[in-house]
Amino acid sequence: MDNTFDYHKARTYASRYGAIVGLCWILSFLSYMGGLTTPFLADIGLILGIASVFVAGNIIRYYHNACQSLTFGKAWWMAITLYLCATLLTAIVQYIYFEYMDHGTLAQTYEQLLTAPEYQELLQQMLPQTSDTNLIQDMINLLYSITPIQMTFQLLVYNLFLGLFLSLPTALLGRRKKIIKQ
Repeated sequence: MDNTFDYHKARTYASRYGAIVGLCWILSFLSYMGGLTTPFLADIGLILGIASVFVAGNIIRYYHNACQSLTFGKAWWMAITLYLCATLLTAIVQYIYFEYMDHGTLAQTYEQLLTAPEYQELLQQMLPQTSDTNLIQDMINLLYSITPIQMTFQLLVYNLFLGLFLSLPTALLGRRKKIIKQ
């Protein structure tokens, strides 16, 4: 039996099936954005985001059981590759969303949140020495000044770090051997 690890085959597999995880992340993102106006959609987005870890773990486990045996390091490498592909695919959709579909909805939602009386009281308690009207207005101006590419890049970096963090438990899930019933 050949014990050499075929990186090209594993990378191709992780790239192809990283699109499935990317689809989970895209649906999670779109559900979150819809959840700004309909809270139930935000819950669906959270569930989809959590489910993506198990989807990725099952993808790696299938590769481990059907194609090639994986050490933890190789499963971790595959998980990082899988999440990298998912991150890039998600960033493309996020850019399209912020450029053509958002029309300031995100900024308006956060503006309503920042100008709510509850938030004003909380800010006054947290920073009693600051003039809260100037600080809130600066935050609102910053929200409206962020371009779609800046927002996409910020989310891309966030998703990269999230993928690196999630790659460890995903590799552990992927390394589990299938249970053989006797």
